[in-house]
Amino acid sequence: MQFDHKLKEYFSAEKGAYSEVTPREFYDSQITLTGVEADIVESYFGKNNINVGSVKSNVELSSKRFLILPDLMEVELNLVYPKASKSELRLYLRKGFKPNGGDIFVVYISKDNKLVIGGYPIEEWRGISEDYEQLSLFEDENVIDDVESNDNEDDSESEYMSQPFDPTKIDVDTKTPSLDTLIKRIYRGNIQMDTSKYFQRRADLWDNKKQSRLIESILIRFPLPAFYFDATDDENWLIVDGLQRLSSIRNFCVDKTLVLDKLEFLTQLNGKSWDDLGGDMQRLIEETQVVIYKIMPGTPTDVKFNIFKRINTGGISLSPQEIRHALFQGKPAEFVQDLANCSEFIDATFGTISTKRMADRDFINRFLAFYLLGYKNYQPDLDTYMSKAMASLYDKTNDEIEKIGNDFKRAMFLSSEIFDKEAFRRPNFSTQRLSPLNKALFDVLSSQFALLNFEESEALLNNKRLFRDKFYSLFEHDDYFNLTITSSTGNQKRINYRHSQIEEIINDILNK
Repeated sequence: MQFDHKLKEYFSAEKGAYSEVTPREFYDSQITLTGVEADIVESYFGKNNINVGSVKSNVELSSKRFLILPDLMEVELNLVYPKASKSELRLYLRKGFKPNGGDIFVVYISKDNKLVIGGYPIEEWRGISEDYEQLSLFEDENVIDDVESNDNEDDSESEYMSQPFDPTKIDVDTKTPSLDTLIKRIYRGNIQMDTSKYFQRRADLWDNKKQSRLIESILIRFPLPAFYFDATDDENWLIVDGLQRLSSIRNFCVDKTLVLDKLEFLTQLNGKSWDDLGGDMQRLIEETQVVIYKIMPGTPTDVKFNIFKRINTGGISLSPQEIRHALFQGKPAEFVQDLANCSEFIDATFGTISTKRMADRDFINRFLAFYLLGYKNYQPDLDTYMSKAMASLYDKTNDEIEKIGNDFKRAMFLSSEIFDKEAFRRPNFSTQRLSPLNKALFDVLSSQFALLNFEESEALLNNKRLFRDKFYSLFEHDDYFNLTITSSTGNQKRINYRHSQIEEIINDILNK
């Protein structure tokens, strides 16, 4: 996994990467550098300055100097291309630097152009990663947590939905009320400030200085950015954009817990709270005009989904699944959460999918889309199709919900029994490392397995070796199948192809 800007700052690195040391690598005292790791090391030493072949073939050229974390002590380690093709770069470990299996291997180039490596026990690495949202245990730069990412998930050949929504159905009301209108709504509970109930976003992320500066901006009549609300329920507006600003206003004007500090212009107000302000200043705040946009009742769900995506401008933009969670409250959101928390799903994925941005529920939603609506009925885009699946849950009876849950859990059990820890991962034929979880493989295997009845599941399980052989053969001999799970995975043709191929393998085994 490639360092993001936060890790670069933490390690004072120009560029870097990290991955998990496998038990086999520890046992063999060697780490195979791949992806970004190999690029970093090759760019530092130069490919022509790395020995090709065994260490013994050129001991001097094989020996390279590295700085070792945490003390940046210099150590010499052997580095070679074991194959003439230079397709594999191998770093040999020895006393002085030998991370254990399960540790996190780190390699980066420092700001002063030094090559630095290190090993962190997993608990220590988690201590580092707690401050960051998207750290992975795997080496691929397209991984978020243990999930393989596609930058262009939908059809790369066309950005447009096959059936775009009707723009005339967009019903957004623009108002310019006084700030006192929002203050009163907050006080009466008519604005849902606890966004964790519908978004995985937290209020009060701003520090005291930033909150104080917002209040100062109001007092010196700087215009505020617009606020966006979902006003489907007029008694309970949902905040689409503007949470931190509203939290600051609540803390100062309603809860009266904010004490102004580090003001830039009105320094005489430092140390003052709402009750310390004179009536004229309180009135100035209350009468400040703001711009609000309200998504009105009756706006179709697909329209609301696109509005949410386009106007949410917070520091951490909402993920599509967070938006779906907000739009489909009640039975759909609760059922998706239940499936994400079930032991069968956690066991099948080894609990490695992050829950912070509802990434785990995104997997569940993909399953529901192709299980409930079918792959043959799919029309782009994928987000809209997944939303339709969520909406369809409102019409399901309790018995139908229970059956969906049971079918899903059986599919997870079947996946675990057939693939063990390699479930929903692309096979890695060149190294012992696990590939990250692949969403496209998850949607096809989970839905196709869930559509089997109990007897068919048992028959497939009894022929699991044959299924695995046929499954892995796709990766070795079918380039297009590989493409369907790695690029533009929401493309209609690619979805149909990957599902039909797995469906065909299953039918061949069950009908033999």
